[in-house]
Formats: sequence, structure tokens, C-alpha cells
Amino acid sequence: FTHASQIIMVHLALLLLCSTLFIVASSPPRVLVLDDLRDFTSPESKAFISSLRNSLLSHGYAHIPNFVNPSTFEAEARSLLPSSFRSTQTHTIFQEDVDPSLAPSHIRNLHVKSSKLIVDAAKLPPTSPLSALYRRPEFLDLIRRVVGAKELHLSADEYNGCYYNVYTAGDGLGWHFDNSLFGVNLILSSPEGGGGDFEIDAEKTRGEGYDDDDDDVVVYSNVADAVGGRRKTRKPNLEPGALCIFAGRDSIHRVTPVEGGERVNAIFTFEKEKGVKMGEYGLKKFFGRGNENR
Repeated sequence: FTHASQIIMVHLALLLLCSTLFIVASSPPRVLVLDDLRDFTSPESKAFISSLRNSLLSHGYAHIPNFVNPSTFEAEARSLLPSSFRSTQTHTIFQEDVDPSLAPSHIRNLHVKSSKLIVDAAKLPPTSPLSALYRRPEFLDLIRRVVGAKELHLSADEYNGCYYNVYTAGDGLGWHFDNSLFGVNLILSSPEGGGGDFEIDAEKTRGEGYDDDDDDVVVYSNVADAVGGRRKTRKPNLEPGALCIFAGRDSIHRVTPVEGGERVNAIFTFEKEKGVKMGEYGLKKFFGRGNENR
């Protein structure tokens, strides 16, 4: 080849490389499980969902390893950290105001500490991969089938539909119950220095069995035993990219304090009814927002 021909070939190679990189960068991140699980009615899909459903009913949680490639989501979370809200709060285990009919020392009125950085849904850009995943109909259908709901809806709240949590050294979530029946947690990175473990009661803390009953009696002795370390708990092995679905309303749970490095995850909120928004207590405590922001 002549020198001129070589230069032309090098330019063409660079142009091809740049075009390829542009296509990769412009394409939405592949959701590993959803992109392979296209038919929820196939025998393989039914068996897969049934195993997740059984785990949720038996242990209070189910998890899917390698649900996504976490790098794209983690990169977005970190890029939005300057706009994050530092949530450092004390709150009751039940995420409600204290019950004045009970003694201040009662487990119902015990306050625990939670701290983390939050990038709420209102701060996500229109091109957010997290928002795109949250709005995928297949994702909603997968969660609906695993939790056994007849119907399921995206949150109507502009802040808590999908959001990022970043825990730095010393951050964690104290023992608590969620207000919603179940939680959906996408693990994006684990702290290099340890800690930051998701820990959940090994059995249902409220009543018996996992179901859709909102009227289960709270067994305060179970709550006290879990908080006091006298009750068996589980720490699922959740690697980055894993999706965890858990019975957060029925089973007390926490995130242990991060000992070093950072823990990054995303939370998705689904509701059994349309139009549900976050309560003022949680909105103010954990998002730094008030009803006046709505």
C-alpha cells in the first residue's frame, strides 16, 4: 500500500470505531433477565417465576442474580450525586409517629438511625436508564407475578417511583418495616471495606405466613427479639447486578452500617392501587421534601 492509502485506511478504521462506540453509548443498557425472559407463559419462565414466588413466601425475599449489568446504572447514580439529598434521620421502626398510648420505652416507640444519600425520581434525566427500566411493561409484569398480585401499578409519587441510594462510611438503615407490602432493590455496588449488608428477619415478623393481608397483628415480642439480636435473620448474598424482591411490610429489615467504601443501589416502588403517593412522614424524613413541593 502507498502511504496515502495507509492513511485513508487508518481514518476509515477510526471512523468505524467511533461509529460503533456511538451506537453502544446511544443504546439503552441491556436488562439481562428481561431481555431473555420474553414469554412469561413458557414452561421455563413459569418454573423460574414459581421458584422466585416460593422463595418470597418461604423466606420473605427472592433474588435474581445478574439481573442487569450494573455499570451503566452505577455511573448514572454517581453522576447525580451533586444533586443528592443527605438523609440523616432518627425514626420509629414502623416509620410512623410515636404511639402516645404506649410507654416511651416500648418497642413501638423505639427510634433508630438511618443515613444515606438519595437521588430521587424527580432528579433523574429524561434519558435515565433507571427510569426506562422502571417503565418497562415486562418489568412490572415480572414483579406482579412474583408477588402474586392481581394488578400492580407504578407509583404516582413524583419522588419515590425509582431512585438511587448511596451509602458512604458509617451510613446504613436502622431496623424498620416498610409501608408498602414489598420492596424491590437493585444492587449496583458493594462497599470495599465491608458492611452495607441487607439483613432481614428469617421469618415473618408480623403474624404468620406471607400474604396480601394488611391487617396482620403486630407481634411486638418478635420485633423486640429481632432488634435485640435474639431472633434468626438472613443476609442474602447480593452481588452487584442482582435484583432483590422482599416482603418489607411483613418482615423487619435493615442495611448494616458501611465500614468503608460505598454501597450503591436503586429502589423501585410499585403499588396495588392507582394514584398512591408517599405519606408526608416518609417524604419529609427520607427525601427532604414536603407536600408544598408537590
